[in-house]
Amino acid sequence: MRIRRIRIRNYGSYRECDLEIPDGLTGAVGRNGSGKTTILEALAWALFGKGRNDREQTRSAYALGDEPCEVEAEVEIGGRGFRVRRSIVRRGKRWLHEARLEGGAAPVEGAAPVTAEIQRLLGMDAATFFRSVFARQGELDALSDIEPRDREQHFLRMLGIDRIEGAVKLARDEAAARDREAELARTMKPDAEALASERVAVAEDLGRLEARLAALAADRSAADAGVAAREAEVAALRRKEAEGARLDRERARLGERLRFLAGRMADLDRDRAACEQAAARLRELQPDLDAVSRLRAEIADLEPLERRYRDRRLLETQAEETGRAVAELDNRLAAFAGIEAEYRAATEREAALRDAVDAARREIGEIERRAAALRGRAEALEPLIRQLEERRDRIEALGSESPCPTCTRPLGDERGRVLDHLAEERARVSGERDGLLRDAGALARDLAERRARLEADLSARDAETAALRRLADRFAEGKALRAQRDAYEARRADLARRLEAEGAVAFDPACLDGARARLRGLEPREREAVSLADRARRVGELGRELDAARVEEALAREALAQADRAAAALGFDPVALAAAERDLSACRDARERLLLDQKAAENDRNLLAARREALDRELARERDLAARIDALVREARTHKALEALLRDFKRALTERVRPALSARASRLLARVTGGRYSRIELQPDYQIRCYDAGAPRDLAWFSGGESDLVHLCLRVAVSEVVAEGSGGRLNFIALDEVFASQDQRRRDEILRALRELGKDFTQVFLITHDEGLKDHLENVIEVVRGEDGTSRANLRA
Repeated sequence: MRIRRIRIRNYGSYRECDLEIPDGLTGAVGRNGSGKTTILEALAWALFGKGRNDREQTRSAYALGDEPCEVEAEVEIGGRGFRVRRSIVRRGKRWLHEARLEGGAAPVEGAAPVTAEIQRLLGMDAATFFRSVFARQGELDALSDIEPRDREQHFLRMLGIDRIEGAVKLARDEAAARDREAELARTMKPDAEALASERVAVAEDLGRLEARLAALAADRSAADAGVAAREAEVAALRRKEAEGARLDRERARLGERLRFLAGRMADLDRDRAACEQAAARLRELQPDLDAVSRLRAEIADLEPLERRYRDRRLLETQAEETGRAVAELDNRLAAFAGIEAEYRAATEREAALRDAVDAARREIGEIERRAAALRGRAEALEPLIRQLEERRDRIEALGSESPCPTCTRPLGDERGRVLDHLAEERARVSGERDGLLRDAGALARDLAERRARLEADLSARDAETAALRRLADRFAEGKALRAQRDAYEARRADLARRLEAEGAVAFDPACLDGARARLRGLEPREREAVSLADRARRVGELGRELDAARVEEALAREALAQADRAAAALGFDPVALAAAERDLSACRDARERLLLDQKAAENDRNLLAARREALDRELARERDLAARIDALVREARTHKALEALLRDFKRALTERVRPALSARASRLLARVTGGRYSRIELQPDYQIRCYDAGAPRDLAWFSGGESDLVHLCLRVAVSEVVAEGSGGRLNFIALDEVFASQDQRRRDEILRALRELGKDFTQVFLITHDEGLKDHLENVIEVVRGEDGTSRANLRA
């Protein structure tokens, strides 16, 4: 396996990290706790979904809100490139573990499927990967510091063989558990003979109860037949009783209906007579009704003329009022004659004054800027004057033989000329300054005069502006009056046009008023006629209703006679009904007693049947327990045999792996020492010996650096054996703090050995806090932890 790149987001102490992992010897260098080992733990999590231990915090505590935790690794396995991404993301209210693997025939989705595919590609699970790839911190020192009695167990733990001991213990515990379970089952197993005897007795009792239930069922059938016969008799009598009651109700209803019809026919006779009188009166009122129709037609013809007459009178009144308003506005406008010309002249004067003020302000601003510039130039000359005076005073204080302050040569005859030159230069600069100040003073006087004139112009402009405002108010008032007068004039012209279009109206109000008065006199008779018309129209209707009432009376009398005959023919006897009901009650009581006896017998039968079923279950449980005991005994024997086999397997594996480790470590040692030492031998107790000039020596014989090389070769041999035992090919190895306790010479020897190991491993990854190793590594990843607690890693160019 070869690692190309790893990207980390919100994992452990990292917020964001993107690293390319180059080939060769690469070191992750940083202080303890900076996050060096976390890089490899993130790689293992991306591949297998778990880190080097279960205590690590997967999602970073520095993640913001619902940001996901994500690690993506680009690796090369068997010459093929793969990209695996594993993440913890929030979906709704839950955090979900997601993964995706790309590079195969088809992408693989899901945490468990991706882990399974990675294990298949690498030929190892997470535990084997850690043992083969990671050399944990302190493992090299442990090879020399560990007690002899613990050395074998230490090697077996690195190789993963110690897990066989766990399997041995598991087989032993399983055998003991099966023995305990079998003993417990024996204590719970019931007596089969007692259960069988009791079941026979229960079956006999059930047979007797079944016979009694059959007899009770026959008695109940007879009782049911007697109850049914008496219920039929009572039902027939009750039907007669109900029919008699119905006939009584029908006779009462028909009698009530006959009485109602008699009253109804009398009312109809009276109403028909009144309606005939109303029809006669209506014929008398007909001439008045004709006169009402003629008056209404006349009024309908006169009312449109009345509306036109009133509209014309309204227009004439409005025209008179509008003419008076125009005359009044003409009188008011006479007072505003000439105001417009006066307003325009004032506007021109005010604009001229405003322009003059603006020009004066611009001139004053320009003079102020010129005066300020002159004063600034004069002030800028002051330091030069002081400098010239100081140089003159310093040279005067020095004698002719004193060194020059500038060139350090003796002044000599030059002293006088220098003093004269400085005096002339000071006079020239002072004269220039005084001239500038005089010019600035002249400008100040001119500025004062201009400001006085500006104040006068401002006063004149303000007075003119106030007068202009007053004229503007008068001008606006006159303009508003003119607009109002024009509106009234337009209104008067419009009214004149409308009056001309309307023309004269020939209408006599007295004629219309007379017609309306005559109509009001006839309206009471019209209302009387309307009331009489409704009653007159009902004469025929009342006759038809009276005929229908007489027919209904005849039918009701016939129905009453039929009901009387049916009641006489019914022949209902209340005494016979009471006797039949007493017989029915007695039969039902007898049947109820039989039913109670039958239910009691059925309950007894159900109890016995339940007991029989319970006994059957107990017998079945006894058989199951007997079979379970036999199975447990067989399983216990199997687990004990497995325990013995596992012990033999561990012993055989241990005997085979020791020579393999010795051979691989010897080959590596010969390479890293240039053939000086070529043989390492692990004793049966895993004591380490190294051959020097053909003679076996304990490691105490060698220097500390040579011992470190032996330990390093053994640890790398362990990784190779573990990887090959899983069917994988190891191209990557990580060593965590292997330089923890070495001096400089021993570190140099290990570095040379690691460079030599690069011929077998494409990538050798070191984790160290030793900053001094940076210049000795092919590639350096600098790891730091910031003030905010997050880690950052960068590959140094």
